Amino acid sequence: MKKIIFLISSISLIGCGTPYVKYRFNDTNAVVVKSNGQQESASWHPVVTYPEVAETVRNGQCANVYTPLVIWNDGTKLQPHLIRICSTMNEYRVIKPTNITTQPQFQPIPQPVQIQNNQQNSSSNNQNTIQLNIEDAKKKCLDLGFKTGTEGFGKCVLQFSK
Repeated sequence: MKKIIFLISSISLIGCGTPYVKYRFNDTNAVVVKSNGQQESASWHPVVTYPEVAETVRNGQCANVYTPLVIWNDGTKLQPHLIRICSTMNEYRVIKPTNITTQPQFQPIPQPVQIQNNQQNSSSNNQNTIQLNIEDAKKKCLDLGFKTGTEGFGKCVLQFSK
C-alpha cells in the first residue's frame, strides 16, 4: 500500500511542474542511490525530482542540483555531480566507461526546440528569427554545461535549433 501512495505522490509532483531528471544508462546493470538512501534499478531509467528548485526553474532560471550516486554490479561508482537544470523536464545519459582510461560521466540529453515559422513574414524577418533561435540554443547549451567549441556543444545547438 505504501508503494502505491508513493507512486501517486511522485506522479502528482511531476504533474505540478516539479523539476525532474530522467537518467538513461548505457549499461543498466547498476543501481541509483538517491539522496534519501532509496535505491532504484537503472533498468527502469530512474527519475529524480528536485522540488527544492521548483520556484527557480518555473521563473525561467537555471538551478544547480546533485545527481544520485550510481553503482554498477562490478563495483564501478559514479559519485554525485553538480548538474544544471533549466526546465522542469530534463534527461541525462549515464555513461559507464568501456575501458580503464575513461571515467563514468553524466551527459545532458538536449530536448528539441521547435522553431515557429510564420510564412507571412518577410525573408529578413525569418532570418532574424532563425538567428535569434540559434542564439537561444547556444545559451541553453551553455546553461546545460556544454563548452563552446566542442563537438557536444555543436550537436546540442543543432538539436535545439531544429
